[in-house]
Amino acid sequence: MNKARTLFDSSAARQTPQEARIKEKVCLTLAKLDEPDSSWLDANIDIFYITQFQIIDFLNTPSELPPWIIEKELQFSASKFQQFGFTGALNYYRAMDMNWELLGAWQGVKITTPTKFIVGDEDVGFEAFGRGDYIKGKAFKGLVPNMEVVVIGGHHHIQIEKAERVTSEILSFFGEW
Repeated sequence: MNKARTLFDSSAARQTPQEARIKEKVCLTLAKLDEPDSSWLDANIDIFYITQFQIIDFLNTPSELPPWIIEKELQFSASKFQQFGFTGALNYYRAMDMNWELLGAWQGVKITTPTKFIVGDEDVGFEAFGRGDYIKGKAFKGLVPNMEVVVIGGHHHIQIEKAERVTSEILSFFGEW
């Protein structure tokens, strides 16, 4: 636990400039986070642990807002992040090492609860590091045998971008059980 805590603390200390830079340009950051081009992930570097670059530097600026969000909604989200900051969102990444350590006892344990996994095919998290192949492959299904994977055309905020389709998938899942 001490190793994870040390990593968490040192990572958090280095994140201060990240958070400050993101907070400066909240609207731009929010727009960039949904940009489908994830080629920056192929750089094979851990952008969360370097100090000379900022995450925002690796993201493309979209030429226009995605069709599922309007400027007013983007401004509202940006105002909330400006008010409360990005600490909560960034803490997810800051705590990754500690989470791996805490969940180590359950490594390889199967999840047998019926599950429907819904993801956008252009979500950076789905595209990066071969995750898409893993999610659609036998290894993931082996750990979650009662899982149905649904890949929908869309990005990270698939529940907003394709709200009707996601709602339909959820309702069909409830109807099965």
